[in-house]
Amino acid sequence: MGILIFPTVVAVAACIAAFIWGGWAALFTVALLAVLETTLSFDNAVVNAKVLQRMEPIWQKRFLQWGIPVAVFGTRFVLPIFIVAAAAGLGPLVVLNLAIFDPVQYGHYLEAAHIAIASFGGAFLLLVSLKYFFNDRKIVHWIVIIEKYLSRWGGIEAIEVALTLAILLLCAFLVPLSAATILVAGLIGVILFIGIEGIAQAFEMQAGMVVAKSSIALFVYLNILDAAFSLDGVVGAFAITSNL
Repeated sequence: MGILIFPTVVAVAACIAAFIWGGWAALFTVALLAVLETTLSFDNAVVNAKVLQRMEPIWQKRFLQWGIPVAVFGTRFVLPIFIVAAAAGLGPLVVLNLAIFDPVQYGHYLEAAHIAIASFGGAFLLLVSLKYFFNDRKIVHWIVIIEKYLSRWGGIEAIEVALTLAILLLCAFLVPLSAATILVAGLIGVILFIGIEGIAQAFEMQAGMVVAKSSIALFVYLNILDAAFSLDGVVGAFAITSNL
């Protein structure tokens, strides 16, 4: 239980800081982000554990020392800055400077880029959720009535991609003035998801063909996989808030 003390203290401190900074609205947003991150991290922990048990102890330690900081601070801190910069058409350093020292102007840029960010994050997160629900190899169902029925459709090739593209087209039809932005940003989210899934599966196949002593290959695979899972949380968070 001792290992839970530090993360608990950090979580409570973050909630207090959010409340002081933005009141109940900020605290509610932090709570939603915590639930989202926890939900997306469950499958990450299970997959990581399966790979870690095949690695030598020294490489397990190296992953904890180097891999986790890359996923936590690299993907979760650096990537949001680049996402906002791309959506707003600004440089990354400019975005970071505005977010820290000029939140009002930063808010104006975010408002102008809100549709692009929401479409990008929404498409990516929708694919993550649909991939889970349409997984026909899944035997554990949390919401039995829904998941057991939807998993039957998992045999249809790329059904989650087809549904996501259909929803993007519907949104573009409903908001014609922003149709181009919705389609382009949403397609970028879809392409990013497909690319990450393909890379992760390729490394998984290669890692499965090597013996357990080939910890370097497993280490590389695990870092890419962990970064991919972390990206789920980052992009999903933009569907809730664009505040860095």
